Amino acid sequence: MSVSQNVYKTDLLDAGKDEIAALEMRIKTTSRQGINIAAGIKDANFDLDQVDAKNICSDVNQAAFDWALSNASPAAVKRYQEYGKKLVFGDDINQRSGVTWVFTKAKFTDNEDKTETVM
Repeated sequence: MSVSQNVYKTDLLDAGKDEIAALEMRIKTTSRQGINIAAGIKDANFDLDQVDAKNICSDVNQAAFDWALSNASPAAVKRYQEYGKKLVFGDDINQRSGVTWVFTKAKFTDNEDKTETVM
């Protein structure tokens, strides 16, 4: 139970010079209470379901990143470790106000020496 929206760079001239992959995917999921209710758990408790859910999006992104690193070639992992910036997943940004999540861009903040990016 989620809604996702891919965000693309706009190529007004349609000259084929811009990338064609999405720049980001914006995703909104229902609460775990909603998922539990849909799964037939009638007494799902929103407060209990949210106790450990403060950074569930960050946790999901970290798990996906860890999976990608563990499934990448050794050469790709070595290049990332030698030349890439460390990617850190920060706290989730609460977007409980309806559809405002559609207009909220992902935030990337570099540290001073540009060796780490917090998302």
